[in-house]
Amino acid sequence: MNSSYEQAVQRLFDLQRFGIKLGLENIGRLLSRLGDPRPGRQTVIIGGTNGKGSVSAMLASIGRAAGLRTGLFTSPHLTSFTERIQIDGRRITRQEVTAAAARLWEALEPFRRSGEPEPITFFEMLTAMAADYFHRNGVELAVMEVGLGGRLDATNALPRDLVILTDISIDHVEYLGHTVARIVDEKAALFRPGVPAIAAGGLENAGELIVAQAAKAGCPLTLLGRDFTYRVADGRLSLRCGGEEIADLVVPLKGSHQYRNAAIAVCAARQLGITDPATIRAGLAATVWPGRLEAFPGRPSWLLDAAHNPGGAAVLASALVGEPRPDVWLMTCLGDKDIAGVVERIAPLVGKVICTTLPMDRAISPEKLAAIVRPFNSEVHLAADPDEGMALAQRLAGPDGRILVAGSIYLLGHVRGKLTGETGP
Repeated sequence: MNSSYEQAVQRLFDLQRFGIKLGLENIGRLLSRLGDPRPGRQTVIIGGTNGKGSVSAMLASIGRAAGLRTGLFTSPHLTSFTERIQIDGRRITRQEVTAAAARLWEALEPFRRSGEPEPITFFEMLTAMAADYFHRNGVELAVMEVGLGGRLDATNALPRDLVILTDISIDHVEYLGHTVARIVDEKAALFRPGVPAIAAGGLENAGELIVAQAAKAGCPLTLLGRDFTYRVADGRLSLRCGGEEIADLVVPLKGSHQYRNAAIAVCAARQLGITDPATIRAGLAATVWPGRLEAFPGRPSWLLDAAHNPGGAAVLASALVGEPRPDVWLMTCLGDKDIAGVVERIAPLVGKVICTTLPMDRAISPEKLAAIVRPFNSEVHLAADPDEGMALAQRLAGPDGRILVAGSIYLLGHVRGKLTGETGP
């Protein structure tokens, strides 16, 4: 273990005590102190509700296949902090994290001495770290995933050459609002005059609302279903975009929803000037994105998915139809999520449910979870922590059984770390 790295990461994680603070003032001042680094020669900001990470990973893979030095910034991580910042598929090293963090704290020192009005947050520091690291390492294509919302997310302080909005659904209502219209308003604030955008649409009339916001912002919009379409035949994706068709695309990520995400990523690649069909095919086929319907064979076998809101749960439920029924669902949810909206979609599709919790302020107790689950599945068990839950899941499933893990990305990361042997920070 690298103690200086551990200390640097812990100092960053300590900033989480300030919680989620939406706003651009602090991140703007920090970026200014760093010289307003441009993350890449071309920078893509990717917002939305579900599919942001998958689209980011696909687009970055296509960029690498095109020979572009490609940076990828995503959150949260599953098992290691270093997953969040990558160049050409290589994670930032522990030594680089230590040096990058020291550079950020040095940039903040004048503000700290003068008594800054509000403390910097964890995500603001990470966004600045990624932008500065990419800039200093000559990244040509920077793919930056939004953390939460759009209007006041730290990534909205960055320059951009393309904006992507993946499918819109209800999530983070305490910050973004309870209606699709409010959520679209927040996420469409990523639009800029003259900067092209690509959008998937999503729930209800999200597409119409996005079109209106793009027109208001003076942002040229390409909308899925209106300006580009896709079809799937024999497990291969074909996309019609800009009057041309790209066929025979292999999408390595599991689930029918990934064809939709892939269509967005391919359309984005073409917008960025990557038009060679062979390059697009190679890059898309090489995409790796853990924790999305990720299977771990064994006795018992495990299926891990990042579904943590009703939209993601609906996609997971659709993927489970026609598959072997999971014997056990090991689950938890954060207390600020629409837990019933997740549970009602998944619990009827599994044999037994194990409710556990996480060592986080936003976590909910197994007992409270169980009360939400029981109307949808009567076979409910409790586990005091994820390790106890894993052990119980294996006993209940038996050696020939199948265990599903979903409901929280943080739970997924813990379980995946145990299965792979990779541990953080």
